[in-house]
Amino acid sequence: MTLESPSITLISIFSQILSAVLCLAFAFKTNPYFKFSKDDLKFDTKLVSKVIKLGVPLSLQYSLIAISTMALQSVVNSFGVTATATFTSTSRIESIIHQPYQTIATAVSTFAGQNYGAKKMRRIVRGYRDSLKIMAIFTVVMLVVMQLFSKYIMMIFVKEPEVIAMGTKALKITSLFYITLGGLYVIRGVSNGLGDGLFALINGVVEVFGRFIVPIALVSVPFIGVWGIWWSTGIVWAVSGITAWLRYIYYGGKKMKLKYSDLKNLRNDYDSDLPIQVEQ
Repeated sequence: MTLESPSITLISIFSQILSAVLCLAFAFKTNPYFKFSKDDLKFDTKLVSKVIKLGVPLSLQYSLIAISTMALQSVVNSFGVTATATFTSTSRIESIIHQPYQTIATAVSTFAGQNYGAKKMRRIVRGYRDSLKIMAIFTVVMLVVMQLFSKYIMMIFVKEPEVIAMGTKALKITSLFYITLGGLYVIRGVSNGLGDGLFALINGVVEVFGRFIVPIALVSVPFIGVWGIWWSTGIVWAVSGITAWLRYIYYGGKKMKLKYSDLKNLRNDYDSDLPIQVEQ
């Protein structure tokens, strides 16, 4: 059956609405947190202020990242159909790679938020470090997979030989930077858990400037050319990751008030902690 583009759009919207309704219905039925009482209808100024403080920078971050992606797409389109098809295919493949990193970030964000509220600062650091270890293991596996089998992965998504050849090399390039991408996700999760709303905005601005400037600079270099598209992707991941790490060192140290001796003597379990005063 052949469907016109508007029909596909309407089907997508309807499926998302149906999914949202079913999820809400299930949540209301099974989880007491979704059930409202009269007290819940009272306006809490302090709570709303906290939500806005964290939520607005996060929403701006995703908006800025979307803008930066469009900027990169304009550079890709200038290289013709083959480059555009290759970029589209590699982006879809890498969106799958992002999923485990996002899952780790979500988990460590929840973990950090809960322990920050309980004033168990050293548990946050241990969770952060263990998340980095999990991320590193996954990264090594995916690096090997992409370096050895990127051609066969491309063949799953496309059939054109020239797109497969270009995509194979492109995936090998970006896979070299997976470690910085994973680190970025982990640090982003911890920072969100600590309530660092400004980090999200800083991260979004870095990505916008990176995706505007780096691709244009690299593709103009004769011996790099079209490959600058994928090198720039990796470089932006690296710059964003380093920026995130510096922000975590500053903000995390300020919020958790841990000294170097505290971090050095962390135990291997999650049951012990120091009675540290949390900065409000």
